[in-house]
Amino acid sequence: MRQESANGGGDDAVQVFREGAQLGDVKCMVNFASLQMRRASHTSAKVFSAGASRVKAKKSVVEHRNVSEALEWLQTAAEKGCGAALLNIGLWHLGLNKVATYLDYLQRAARAGDVVALMRLGKEYASGARLVRDETEATLYVYIYLHINVYIYL
Repeated sequence: MRQESANGGGDDAVQVFREGAQLGDVKCMVNFASLQMRRASHTSAKVFSAGASRVKAKKSVVEHRNVSEALEWLQTAAEKGCGAALLNIGLWHLGLNKVATYLDYLQRAARAGDVVALMRLGKEYASGARLVRDETEATLYVYIYLHINVYIYL
């Protein structure tokens, strides 16, 4: 049984996705970025529970490096038209409470055909919390999402 590394992710997977990303594979870029973000989250939790300022400073540098590298790979994948990368960048901005930037990336991800973005955008239009409520737009995006999913699974 493979052991997980102390940082919360399998080192083998990190290496495989890093190499794939370096070769230009956008799926590897997104997966590598996701692992780096997960590592940063895991590090943050350990820092919070440790409470030691020296440990906090060291772990904070690791967290920043992981997140910076992840965002760079996501941006590279997004520039190649990867919807999943656009969505993940948008979600990052939502976490920073930059709603307008999140919505911009969400719409770009939906236009790129990312099924998760399509459903999220439909929900955003349906709820009216972050976008002006528009049942027609909500129905359209959910319909496209369902149409793609049915096609994929047939």
